[in-house]
Amino acid sequence: MALDDALMKQLMVVFEVELAEQIQLMTTEILALEKASNDDAKKHLDDILRAAHTIKGAAKGVEQNDIVEVIHRFESIVSALAKGVIQQSSAVLDLLLEALDRIQDIFDSQLNNQKYLFDFNQLLINLDTCFNNIKAEAIKLDVESIEKIDSQPNTDLTPPPIVRNSRERRVSSDRDTYSVTVQDVTDLSVVVEDLQTTKLQFKQMLNDYRQLAITLTNLSSSFNELSVYQTSAENNKAHDLVVELSHFSNQVTNSYNKGRALGSQFNQLAHILDGSVNTLRLVPFAALIAPLHRIVRDLSQQQNKQINFIVEGSEIKIDRHLYKNIHVPLVHLINNAIDHGIESIDVRREKGKNIAAVLKLSIIKRANELLIDVSDDGQGIDLEAIKQKAIKQGLITRDEANDLDEKQISDFIFKPGFSSKNIVTTISGRGVGLDIVRNNLRKIKGFVEVSSTLNEGTKFTLKLPATLSSEQGLLISVAAQTFAIPAYGIDWIRDSHIKELGNLNGKLLLLDKHEEPVSVFYLADLLGISSKNNARSDTLPTIYISDGKQNIVLIVDEIMGDQELIIKAFSYPLIKVPFSVGMTTLASGNLIPILSVDELIEKANSLKTSTNLSLANTTDEQQKKVLIVDDSVTTRTLASNILLKQGFQVTALVNGLQAWEELTRNNNYDLIITDIEMPLINGFELVEKVKGNEKMCTIPTIIVTSLNSEQDKKRGVQVGADAYISKDQLDSDTLLTIIKQLI
Repeated sequence: MALDDALMKQLMVVFEVELAEQIQLMTTEILALEKASNDDAKKHLDDILRAAHTIKGAAKGVEQNDIVEVIHRFESIVSALAKGVIQQSSAVLDLLLEALDRIQDIFDSQLNNQKYLFDFNQLLINLDTCFNNIKAEAIKLDVESIEKIDSQPNTDLTPPPIVRNSRERRVSSDRDTYSVTVQDVTDLSVVVEDLQTTKLQFKQMLNDYRQLAITLTNLSSSFNELSVYQTSAENNKAHDLVVELSHFSNQVTNSYNKGRALGSQFNQLAHILDGSVNTLRLVPFAALIAPLHRIVRDLSQQQNKQINFIVEGSEIKIDRHLYKNIHVPLVHLINNAIDHGIESIDVRREKGKNIAAVLKLSIIKRANELLIDVSDDGQGIDLEAIKQKAIKQGLITRDEANDLDEKQISDFIFKPGFSSKNIVTTISGRGVGLDIVRNNLRKIKGFVEVSSTLNEGTKFTLKLPATLSSEQGLLISVAAQTFAIPAYGIDWIRDSHIKELGNLNGKLLLLDKHEEPVSVFYLADLLGISSKNNARSDTLPTIYISDGKQNIVLIVDEIMGDQELIIKAFSYPLIKVPFSVGMTTLASGNLIPILSVDELIEKANSLKTSTNLSLANTTDEQQKKVLIVDDSVTTRTLASNILLKQGFQVTALVNGLQAWEELTRNNNYDLIITDIEMPLINGFELVEKVKGNEKMCTIPTIIVTSLNSEQDKKRGVQVGADAYISKDQLDSDTLLTIIKQLI
């Protein structure tokens, strides 16, 4: 049975992320092979094979058959290299890199329903030819080896000495380290986030105590004043009440003061723990810049330029999540440096420069800030040409241009749509698309500056925070619901009078602080929720938000104040929630969405009809619990969605060790579905452990894998699996039919 369109669309989103990650991993390992020793080469090849196997299985699950064809041939070539059949060569590695590029092209083309921009059949022929040559070479080597052995007497039967890889031992020292998984850090981060939330709740409780102490003091004073007008007997009773009330007030005040001291200690410990967890999230920059080496390698070869790519500060550690946000800016800057900034060999020779250009990436950490410089010794930026181009494109007048300083002129290259493409002899062309760099950095509270000297070179400096663990935000209310808006997306807020609203062609407008008209929208309309706010009072709470390119004004029901946002990213199965970048916890303990400024503005630009959001129906029926174990996010999502639609309760984990630990804590699962090839504990080992455990042995287990050999199926039976499904046969009918037979 074919997958329904909605499910396939969701799976393709998941597969797209997994494909990009695995392609990058394989690319990194292939580039490392070029410089690796024989000892290290095997590890690189094993990692490539594991990633290729993951992609092949996932591609089968989403019916990407062309990708399966290519990755299967890719896998065969890498396997031959791993077995030592032939020595690696630049030609073979180039072909493998090309195959990875084409796999990405295949996916992009099919996703957009477009024809391939390359000859698919020729790619398969090239891969087959390479593999056939490998097989021929292997036969030749075997024959030569046999002839050589037969022609030489066996004079030495002493076995070769055992050489132990030094990396297998860990020398004991005070600098020993522990191996910590990403999941471990993620779990600990969740604890820290909860602790930060508790800190906010404790702060709120202290404020309540403070307010109570003030109220009691005022109440005691009022009773004391009233006692003047009472009779003697009444006065005595009032006096006793005032004394008791004063005593209680003092107790509350003392409790508040003790709580403040405890709160101060609590805040300090939470800060230390948060810093420690942030440190665990850090990885050396060198581990994250392999894609940049590939870009330099490929572009320099394509353009016949000699480039010495220098990386300084690669030992500095950076938050992995932060790097994901600066990857696009770095790629864009390096692309432009090579394509437009650095001259050709002939031009550099004519200028008296070294033929090999220098492209430098420098990373510096300063306090809680990271500075990243991308510099080259190319032709630089002609500021006069930039100014003339800006005048020609109508961005400024000639009179305005005369009043601009160098920084203001160079800032034009970051303007959306600004292009210096026609200036081919005096400027490097860096204006194209550099607004992407600035906007991406802005999302993580970073910014970029540029400095350049004509004919000497250009330097872009990226300044960004060292971590992204928290963010200030504004709390607002719409239709009795609370939301948060990140502070970086807010230009300013104010109460606007309804008379200030203008109307142009049916659109509401407000003037900003520069007296420029800005479109106005009710936030409820953008979110597609019902609100009765529309002009219910003369004063409207308004928020001016910006994505760096466009501004809009939001009308909300209430502005509730600001708060530190402990951002909780969405996790499976919530891959994406409309108009939200995550969740945060209020001091009350309630979770609220953090709104995406970019998506709100995008929605405002294309607003035609509102989208009605609805909650999924819930049921009180007892749900069957299923544990899914697979290191492929695509396969996990496919199986999970099939089961969730049928009302199963699903837990999805990425390897056998996690699954075994979960089962030892909670073995009341009704079914286990597992892949075979996974890190730490594979599927065979997991099933064998389950079936050998007295408390778990009755749990039905299904193996879902891309390994289809009879030997693998026999092994599955031996370890006790109840069913064995090939991933290329995995659909809802097949899976549900088997599950129905088992539970």
